Amino acid sequence: MEPSLRYIKLAIKVAKNSTSKFRLGAVLTKKKQVISIGYNAMRKTHPIQQQICNNDFLRGIHAEVHACVGVEENDLNKAVLYVVRIKKDDKLCMSKPCNDCQRFLYNVGVSKVHYTTDFETINTIAFK
Repeated sequence: MEPSLRYIKLAIKVAKNSTSKFRLGAVLTKKKQVISIGYNAMRKTHPIQQQICNNDFLRGIHAEVHACVGVEENDLNKAVLYVVRIKKDDKLCMSKPCNDCQRFLYNVGVSKVHYTTDFETINTIAFK
């Protein structure tokens, strides 16, 4: 099934809120409804991010975690996440979640992640 371009377009808008050099946006959905949005912010963090991230370079709050913070556990179960990264010229590029975020998303029950690539295509990680 083709990932919904509607959610990708929303994630692009969300990514524009990031003040980081690497602008990422995430849209969390379930049953074709947007549950939450998030973007990366390298100047702030969250206790969950500190628990899952083993790399000082990747500190700050990642878009994937930001989108999940505050969402009820039952809403995260079988949810689908859309992640984009945009360059300065607003072209899409690689936004595959880091290993720590992939593990986090799997553990909270997210079923799939659709992410952009350097070739402006969309790849999918299916966890369950």
